[in-house]
Amino acid sequence: MTRAQRDLGDDVPRENSGHARRGVALIVVMIAVVLVGVLIAGAFFGSTQELRIGRAVIEQERALAAAEYSLHEALENLTIGQESDDGGSRLGARPPVEHDGVTTSFSITRLGALSFWIVARAVAQTADAGQATRRLGAFAVVEVPDLTPLAAMTFSGAGPVPEPLEAGVLRVTGSDAAPSGPGACAGVADPIAGVALSDAASFGTSVECPAGSCITGSPPVLQMPELQDPNALGGVGAAVWNELTSGATITLPAGTVIGGGERPLGPHVIDGECDRTIHHNWGDIDRSTPCRDYFPLVHVGGDLMVVGGAGQGILVVDGDLVLSGGVRFSGAVLVRGSLRTSDGGGHVAGAVWVAGLGGNSSSLAGGGTFVYSRCALLSALSRHGTPALLPRSWTEIH
Repeated sequence: MTRAQRDLGDDVPRENSGHARRGVALIVVMIAVVLVGVLIAGAFFGSTQELRIGRAVIEQERALAAAEYSLHEALENLTIGQESDDGGSRLGARPPVEHDGVTTSFSITRLGALSFWIVARAVAQTADAGQATRRLGAFAVVEVPDLTPLAAMTFSGAGPVPEPLEAGVLRVTGSDAAPSGPGACAGVADPIAGVALSDAASFGTSVECPAGSCITGSPPVLQMPELQDPNALGGVGAAVWNELTSGATITLPAGTVIGGGERPLGPHVIDGECDRTIHHNWGDIDRSTPCRDYFPLVHVGGDLMVVGGAGQGILVVDGDLVLSGGVRFSGAVLVRGSLRTSDGGGHVAGAVWVAGLGGNSSSLAGGGTFVYSRCALLSALSRHGTPALLPRSWTEIH
């Protein structure tokens, strides 16, 4: 083959040559475009999911904050003396309320006279983040003044004047009166002393009843020499005494007389509502009117005489107290001066503290009935307590 032929042959195409790669670049570009598209779509999907998760977390936190707010709202609006319609422990529930896209509700269950179980629920809902629900439960207690009785009747100072009494005229018992009626306190407390005072012997001569049946308790008469000082205020203490007087809902001047035709002691109802503006309305001890849940704290700036009628709550008298006409009272009675009964005396369920200040001696010659009742005390004190959540008491309910 000549040189010319070889040169001519160089221009002839070789069909099976491995150097021909037509269309490869296009395929590579298309694959790259697809991969980039997938990456972009994945990034968009991931960011969208992240955004939804973030919004869901925000809604969860909104629901949690609303549930905590509803928990405290239930605490602030807790009616301590509220009773269920059927007499059970469930006090009812507040219907759902919607505000700013969050719906809240709560329910309250009574566990005891001073303890409650609160469940708060919040639902936060948006169109793009869905629904977030949080439920919280917490124990609440009512903090009340520390008024623990030593006896059904506690006397500081010299105590009551020894006077002969006819059998059955005076009855004092430290055995807890059994609760009754709807909303009553559960259980019966251990018995306490019938009477506590500094000199048991002097009081023992004032009661002449068969086999000492007029005074019962554990023991019937408790001797405490430290009560000789009238400043002991019946074992209550000045701090608790001042706490009670500062929280009075009814304040009366010295020399007030409650009872009789002009100011009979008893419940007063106007248009189906308990009228709490009347100073001789001390609630309904018989629980037959809307005043059954009214337990006022009455503070008298001096002497007080109560003639007949009935009431409930806490009675704090800065002077002497005279009970007559068979007046009935349920709750706590604190007297800075002396206690005297006359003409049928008085009937008190709860506890009585007599400081003995002022120089006048107490006298129970008029008789009456004084019965220790834990339920009566708790019912009166709880109305003037402060609801509070126990520390670290709330938990999330799923």
